[in-house]
Amino acid sequence: MPCMKLNTFSTKLVNDLFSSGTSLITSRYKEKATRMSVGVRDQVTPPRELAVFWTEYVIRHRGATQLRSPAAQLSWVEFLMLDLLFLFHITFFILFYFLRRIFRVVNVKIFRRDGKSKKKND
Repeated sequence: MPCMKLNTFSTKLVNDLFSSGTSLITSRYKEKATRMSVGVRDQVTPPRELAVFWTEYVIRHRGATQLRSPAAQLSWVEFLMLDLLFLFHITFFILFYFLRRIFRVVNVKIFRRDGKSKKKND
């Protein structure tokens, strides 16, 4: 019987903690959402009028090429910076190759090995 009381107590405790945590999270969420809503709504012109203005602006200036992203004029190799990526990879592999060669020479000088294993004749 004592186990039953402990089990009911722990279940009730978990339920109480969950419900209080949910209300706490809900109130925090509501406060933050209200603050963000006030910030978004604090505009000089409504979003619809702003959209109409920019649409008319683009029509007036025949496409408004000055507003277009310069990335639109790049080739896909330049846009993805594949040339730099290739350069970094080549540099990494050359550096890796030379460091490997240097470590081999140092290993031979320190441990007096050729790097080849020799069999002992018994």
